[in-house]
Formats: sequence, C-alpha cells, structure tokens
Amino acid sequence: MKLTSEPKPVRIRIVSGGEEHSSIDSLRRNFCLPDLQKIEKQLIQWLNRQGNEGIEIAQELEKMPKSLANCTSLEEYFEIYKIFFKQTLLSHFNLKKRDFETLRDLHAWFVKNKNFKKNGKYLHDILWGLDEEYSLSIIEKLGKFGDGELKMLENFTSGHADYLLGKYYIEEVPYFIKGYKLLLSARKKGYTKKVHYYLEENKYRGRYFKHMFEQWGNIDIDFMEIYIAKCLQGKFTLTSDSIINIPLDSHVWTDEEKELAKFVIGCSLLLRNMSSIGRYNKALDFFSERQENDDFFIEEPFYYQKLFIISLLGSKLTDSEIKDSSDEFMEGLSHNYYPAYYLLTPYETNPLLDKLSFRKASVIEQIEIFLLNLFEF
Repeated sequence: MKLTSEPKPVRIRIVSGGEEHSSIDSLRRNFCLPDLQKIEKQLIQWLNRQGNEGIEIAQELEKMPKSLANCTSLEEYFEIYKIFFKQTLLSHFNLKKRDFETLRDLHAWFVKNKNFKKNGKYLHDILWGLDEEYSLSIIEKLGKFGDGELKMLENFTSGHADYLLGKYYIEEVPYFIKGYKLLLSARKKGYTKKVHYYLEENKYRGRYFKHMFEQWGNIDIDFMEIYIAKCLQGKFTLTSDSIINIPLDSHVWTDEEKELAKFVIGCSLLLRNMSSIGRYNKALDFFSERQENDDFFIEEPFYYQKLFIISLLGSKLTDSEIKDSSDEFMEGLSHNYYPAYYLLTPYETNPLLDKLSFRKASVIEQIEIFLLNLFEF
C-alpha cells in the first residue's frame, strides 16, 4: 500500500514595520500601512487564515472602492485604519463618550498608548505633509524650520500657514512687506486671535507690529506700489493740489490711501530742481501740521515717514541750527522707525538697504529708494 503525505500549507509571511507577524494582535501593535500596501494580495490571504476576525477584516478591505495600493488620501487611509482597529478603538473611545474623527485623533491615541507607540511613528509619516493641520502644529512647535518646512508651508493655503510664513519672513529673512501681506492674509482667512496677539506682544526693529499693521491695514499695497513707481517715473502731472485725480483704472481710494498719496506726491515734488534749503523748507510746508511749539501731531497720518524725510533733508544742510534740530529728530525717530536707526547705527545691516547702498546714496537717491521700498518700513 502506497502512502501519500498531506501537502503542507504554504506559509504566508506578513512583515510590517520590519517585524514578521503571526497574529492580528501582533500586526496591530506594529502597523505600518505603507508596508502593507505593497503586499495586499498576501495580506488578504493571510487574514483569511486568521479565523473569523481575520476573514471579516479581509472582506471589509475587499469592499473598499480602491485597492490598498491605490489609496492615497487621508480619508482612504482613515477607512483602512478603522477596519483594522475598529473593535479596539470603538471600545476605547465609546468608554470616554467620544468618537475618533480624524487620523490626528488616532495618532494622538497611538502616541499615548504604550502598546501602540510604533504605530504613532508610522502614522506621523503619513500625516506629515498630507494633513495640513497636523503638519502646521508640528512646524509651529519647531519654531525655526528649513527648506522642507518652508516648501510645505508655501503649498498650504490656510490662515495658520500664512501666519507661520508671515512670522518667518518678518523675523528670519527679514522681508517685512511679504511677512506683512501674509499676516494680513491670515487675518482675512479668520486666523485673527494669534495675529492680534503677535502684533500686540512683539516688536520689530524698535517699532510695534500693531502700529505697522494698522498703518497699512486699509491700503492696497500692490496698487500703491505701482502708483509710487509711476509718480517717480514722471507718468503723471504732479502738483500739490491735484494729488488724487490720477488716471489709474477705476481704483476706489480709501482715506488711508489718499493720505499716503499726498505723502508720495510731496516726496516726488521734492525731487525737482531746487536748492537744499529750498527742498528742506518745501518739505516743512508739505508735511508739517504744527502746533504753537512746532511739534508734529503724533496722530498725523504717516507721521514717522514725514518726519524722516524732513530730518533727512535737514541733516544735509550746513546751517548748524537746522542740522542740530534734524539730528535730534532723527535720533528720536531711531527708536521707532528703522530707516533712521539704520542711518544712525554704523554697524547695523539690512539686506535690502545694504544692497541698494543707501548710506552712500545722495539725498535725492535716498528719497527715491525710500519711496520704492516704503512698505518695508
């Protein structure tokens, strides 16, 4: 009689997180979804050999609209995790009378539970860059970030992302106007509390963010940059009496823009041929709203900018009394207004002003540079 041996069942190896698993519980404790996406066929076969629970999981996976390998969105990943961890997580969260609503909730639970900490690392790799809110929270904790984080932030569109980028451009580069625009965008997108707190609590080069934010808040900066350039190029017939009647599309001027336009026109007129003392006196006429003691009203629109131009022109004169007064104004300005601080501090550097050789330029060139880069200050 010939004896035949029963064929041994083919052993199916399931490896997740660098570890081979012999049970569903073991797989759950080292659950690396990218690994499992590569071996979907073997995974289904393996699950069907793990008793009723494994068969149920396999059936749920096969009902999904896409194969594991083709799942790429947060929602799809979440459905996979819910299939594998349904009983464990539902019992845990139901006891606390709450549901896990996102992969972020699941990640937080993994990290806190010592039996599933490895899963937290694998899920972090999935969430990083794909889940904007999760990524932003990590970047904010880092404080400083490199090229990878910057690229990620620039691809995100939320107010939170704009807020973090705004801080970066103001504090690290520095590139104030870009940072300002991003903070303004963050506020428009509803991210108001942190922006407000940041402006209230932080200073930039000796001046309050809040002051700058309020100063430019009702100004269309892109429009006004074009306006300033056209004024300096002589595109308009400029007089001190016809400041706003300028043919620039159908722009609706805000009161703040009109006040800024008056300042720009005043500066542009100072660039015309006239003597140094004549230019200084004309600046006083354009920009000084005086009290009996000749002090400026601090509430006057663009007070710092106006006083800076007057002080800059006066500091170039040989008249000792005017020069001394201008130097005194400039010294007072230096505590609140960066261009004055830059000119008065020999070792102060600025990527923009150094590149433009601001200190070495003539007073006319300095006014032009100042106007073209006005929103940096």
